[in-house]
Amino acid sequence: MGLALSRDAEADLARSVAQCGVLDAQLWAAREAAARAQRHRGELVGVLVGALADDALRDDYRDLARRTLARLAAEGAASAQPSAPGAASIHA
Repeated sequence: MGLALSRDAEADLARSVAQCGVLDAQLWAAREAAARAQRHRGELVGVLVGALADDALRDDYRDLARRTLARLAAEGAASAQPSAPGAASIHA
């Protein structure tokens, strides 16, 4: 025996399913963007560390590279902290 739904209930269910599909697509797009940003950040750190190690930058750019690396490290440390009291960090 099947479950009979009124037209309004069917419409609400269809709308909810469509909204879930849209939200799922947005979630995956956000995950892809976050992964791409993380990859670009890693590439930037690699280039700056390599340039500093090779002494390939002039003094003013060397200082900028060091400040940028320090800022990235601070942002990375801040993002590793739990966002809510009692929340577990994925980096722990």
